[in-house]
Parts: sequence; C-alpha cells; structure tokens
Amino acid sequence: MDENGYGWIKDHAIHWAGSIEIDPFNPSRAFVSSGNGIFMTENLSATSVSTWKFMVRGLEETVPEDMVSIPGGPVLSAVMDYDGFYHSYINQPPTSRHSPALGHNTGIDYAQQKPNIVVRVGGNDKLDTVSGYAFPLYYSLDTGKTWTKFVTHIGVGINYQGKVAISCDGTVVLWQPNEKGTLYRTDDWGATWTTVTGISSTKCFPTADPVNPDVFYAFSGSVYKSTDKGKIFVKAGGNFSWTNDMQVTPGVEGHVWVTGYAWDGINGGYLARSTDGGTTFVEVDPAKDSTKYTQRVQHTEAIGFGKAAPGASYPAIYIYGTVGSVKGMYQSIDEAKTWTRVDDAAHQFGSLANGNFVRGDMNTFGVVYKSTAGRGIAARMPESWSTTGINSRFAATAAKVNGTQTVSILNNVLKFSADRSNKLVVQISTLNGRILYKNSFTQPGALKLQSILPSKGTYVVTAKGSEKSTVFNKLVALFR
Repeated sequence: MDENGYGWIKDHAIHWAGSIEIDPFNPSRAFVSSGNGIFMTENLSATSVSTWKFMVRGLEETVPEDMVSIPGGPVLSAVMDYDGFYHSYINQPPTSRHSPALGHNTGIDYAQQKPNIVVRVGGNDKLDTVSGYAFPLYYSLDTGKTWTKFVTHIGVGINYQGKVAISCDGTVVLWQPNEKGTLYRTDDWGATWTTVTGISSTKCFPTADPVNPDVFYAFSGSVYKSTDKGKIFVKAGGNFSWTNDMQVTPGVEGHVWVTGYAWDGINGGYLARSTDGGTTFVEVDPAKDSTKYTQRVQHTEAIGFGKAAPGASYPAIYIYGTVGSVKGMYQSIDEAKTWTRVDDAAHQFGSLANGNFVRGDMNTFGVVYKSTAGRGIAARMPESWSTTGINSRFAATAAKVNGTQTVSILNNVLKFSADRSNKLVVQISTLNGRILYKNSFTQPGALKLQSILPSKGTYVVTAKGSEKSTVFNKLVALFR
C-alpha cells in the first residue's frame, strides 16, 4: 500500500469494498472503494503484486465528531475510528494523528484563557478489565501535540465517549459519558471524580464560560448554570425543545446561544440567545426585538463562532439553518442582525450527522467548518488556499519514448515535444470515456488546460507517439 502522504491510513487495509472499477483506457489501472476512502492501482496484473495508492483528496470517508480552532494555534479534530488530528494546514493532509490512539474520539475542548490546555474523550464500550479496552480521557498541555492519560475514569461499569468541557482557566473538567444522564467533575486530571448535582440529561452540552472561570453552562430542557466551577447547577432560564446545540461566544462573558430544530427545516424552529448568562433569552427574530434583528432565523441545527470581520468587535457567527425559508450555511458579522448565506446548492455536503457541529476559524475571518455524514470535515476557505493548477498527487513529471519524445504537466499547462518524424496525438477525455479534445502535433507545443476543459474536475490525458505507443496516460485534476 502507498499511503500517498496520508499517514493515518497506516495499518488500515482496504475493507468494506463495494465496488471495483477498471480504467477502460488503461486496464492496468483500477479503483476500489473502501470504508476509509478510495484506493487506486496503476499496475494491476495477474502475475505480480499490485501497489494500491490511497486517493482521498476531497474524498475522505471519515466521520467527524467534534473539532476546535484554537486562537494562535491549530485546528484539532475528533474523528470516529481514526481518533482525530492536529491540523497545521487545513488544505494539506494532517501529519499528526492523536496519540495514544483511542480509536473513536467524540469530544474535544480547550481552555479559552489558556488555549495550550486541551482535553479529548473517546474510547469504547468495554469494561476496563477486558482485552481491547481503550481508556477514554486524555489531556494536553502543548495545544494537542502530545497527550497524557487522566489518572482514572469515573469508576465501575462501562464509561466511554460522550462530551467533555474544560473551564476557561484549565483547572476543572466536566464529562458526560455516552448514554449517561449524569455529569461528572474532576479538578485533578481524574485522580478524583465527583457527581455534579442539580441537572440530569442525556444531552447536557456542558460548556464553560469563556471569561469567568467559575461558570459552566449545561442543558436540560432549559439552560442550567454553575457558579462554583461545576459542582452544583441551577436552572437559569429558557424553555426549549428539540435542541441540538448550545454554544457560548468566545471572549465574551455570559453570551449563550441555543439552537432550535424544525422538523421540516423551516417551521417551528428558532435561534435563541442570552446576554446575561442564561437568565433571559430572546429569539433572533425582528418580531421579538426589532432593534437588534432584521431577519428571522426559522431553524437551526448548530451554531459556531470565528474570527471577527475586519472592523467588527463581535466574533463572526455561523449557523447551519434556515433564513428566509432557504436552508444552508449562514454567516453574520453584526451580532445576528443580518445573515448572508455562505454555501450554495452545489456545495452543501449533506447533513451535519454525528458531529452536528459548525465551527468558525479563530485565526482567519470567513473560514468555517462543518461536520458531514462520512465525508470528513467540509471547509469553506479562500480560493487562494486551495491547490492551484494540477493536483500534484495525479500529475506526472515527464514521460519519454525513443529517448526524445516527452510530455509533462505543470500549472495547468500540458507541454510536449514532437516533430515530423515523431508525431504526437494528444487526447483528453472524461472519466466515462467522452472525448473532449483530440489533435495531432508535428512540432513542440503547450496546451493550457483551462482553455480546453469546460470546468474543474478530473480527466484522462493520453498522448500517443508515431508508432501508436502510449507516451503519456494519466489522471489529472483541474482546479480553477
């Protein structure tokens, strides 16, 4: 197997294969689907061992569960089956998978006043006395580069996964294990655990206030608040139903946001906010407060925050929801007064699924992430960040025939040598075999692919020499 730069696939073979496709132009090339992505070989043979390359750029079959963007730091993800990653650059494959490995990570959080302190939770539904058990809790003091195991988990029985929150000063951790209606608290990295009182829910959404180290919020039909570092919770305010998410505004004390789900995606939902620590809530709706809002949010599944727009004092707000009866990803740069859609019908990437999250980037305005149903983390980012020209993982450097004829691709340009005695036939086709371009050349030349191909995508480029021998036969990915 050729990892192709994606080190996280090491020791994970092709599995759950449901389809294998052989290239009609090159029977030595084949593709196979797997439970973790697409594999390709270019030396399919009945007599020799084939090398399979992991071809997952934009096609990762991973299930994101949670993520954080740390101010001045990386993006850290929590991923089903593959733990999650330290993302130095979101447009490149991550080089560091969280270690020790838990397999399935479901929650991650950082201390907003001390962002080098990070916690993550995962593990599996096994007793700690059986083979294959994975300890569920780890913390990092270097922004996710290295991880240390908590001293213990909460005690007897099966305790795993769920969600985790850490106080803004990094001293207290709250954990709600999967399938448990109880919150647990530790202030010594798990040497001791206590049961949080005053709240019981299987979806507590424990969240720390970003400014006040004594305050946590949690959810149980209403918002609950603790002012003693998570020991006791009392009901604060609000009366909500069908809520999937509760978040706080980074860098602002007491601003709590609760999403409201509508079954049809339009009618009956809401986005509610509090600016007094959860005591009172107002829905984002001009009918409820025309001095603050000009557009009604009709439905929300998740909310997140990112770096403020230039000149703005409040973080950018992102929601996955419905405004003006149109469902999509929305951004507000004026504290929810107005909303702008930032996706379109061709770039929605499906539901939020397991992770149910939307996260803005805390270091670059306008960059936003969302969870998907097995398609990795979708990212909206400046066009200049994406790979330009030909994807280097597909491009060939050069090919030769008779020691003289060459073909190469670089920066969207196909360059070739040819003369009257070494005629070259260049053909470009779609993956299903439709010929888009074909021409013969008897002198050197260069073709700008952007002027030939109708749109960005993946194509087959073939060049044949005077003896009809194949000089060049490669997949190329065109990015405009």
